[in-house]
Amino acid sequence: KKLVFQKFEAVYDGFSWRTLSPVLLSQRIFIAGLFGEKAPAPFRIYGRANFATSEVSFKLDGVIKGGALEEQKNLWEGLPIQVRAGTFDLKIRAVCVRKQLKSKSLLTMKSVKVAPGPSATDKIWGLPISASMVFLQNQKTLHLKIPVHGDIADPKFEFFRAYRVAFQESLRKKIERGIHFLLNSTVKLAAQT
Repeated sequence: KKLVFQKFEAVYDGFSWRTLSPVLLSQRIFIAGLFGEKAPAPFRIYGRANFATSEVSFKLDGVIKGGALEEQKNLWEGLPIQVRAGTFDLKIRAVCVRKQLKSKSLLTMKSVKVAPGPSATDKIWGLPISASMVFLQNQKTLHLKIPVHGDIADPKFEFFRAYRVAFQESLRKKIERGIHFLLNSTVKLAAQT
């Protein structure tokens, strides 16, 4: 459960203590480098912030291109699926106003290869696990919208855990829609035949 950032450069300027308003985003942030351990992918985070107040506010955008899915096994934690291969692109926008975070991400997964995990049963989310895996592997690209909201001052709120839960919920909905579409198409085709 670790995130590896390599060869990064960062710029942080505009810091001043005692800002007039917590929502005045006078500080500029830029971070770039590589994300991942075995197959590092370029990433960039940029935006504006106000950390010089007890009511933290920021607006940040982030991009990762060509990341390795098998290095992100923590996203699949608790699911009876093991990721074997695939890549991902991630676009994320995080807006925090007075410690209230709202983030939207678009995760694009490509060439996903999966296998049943050690705890696999015959069902996942009430759907046949074999059909779910076939659906995942037959998609050239899979787009998932992942919203995360929370209070960053709440000690129970952890962004990465909330992101994993949102990812799994988005994945569940995508698989359910895909399997239902496939089943309905097959039934219609059989009825027409």
